[in-house]
Amino acid sequence: VAAEGSFVQPGGVLVELDSSLLSEEETAQRIVVATRESQVSQAENNYEAAIIARQEYLEGLYVAQESGPVSALFVAERTRISATDALQSAKALHLEGIFTSLQVQAAYDCLEDATNRFDAADTALNTLRNLTRRKELALLDANIASADANVQAQRKSLRLEQERLQ
Repeated sequence: VAAEGSFVQPGGVLVELDSSLLSEEETAQRIVVATRESQVSQAENNYEAAIIARQEYLEGLYVAQESGPVSALFVAERTRISATDALQSAKALHLEGIFTSLQVQAAYDCLEDATNRFDAADTALNTLRNLTRRKELALLDANIASADANVQAQRKSLRLEQERLQ
């Protein structure tokens, strides 16, 4: 501070304010901006991971999950066809007196079991294709939408903090 009543040359310093508080506030704001930049980056990574998770489900996990029931349905269908043929043979052999009625009943039981296995495999496959797949995609799409909203919110917060720094 220039002494009271003293002469000061043009461009000379009359009063020098303590700028340390402003400097500390600027440093604190730079830290906030850096934190927000990190949060934006994390949000963008989460969004990308959500997109990849959806693709992974459709092109990998779902395909792998579907192959089991498809195979089971194929085997069950073949077994049911064989059981139907075996029953027809058992009936014909029974008419000729070669098979007993107990053997024909056993062939009926095999056909019923094969039909039940086929129905169970068909239900499992239809459930996977029509319900589980839709449910998983809905959850994955919700994760994508949530991650996208978070990216937008983090970017907006970063812009606000950058404006405060200016």
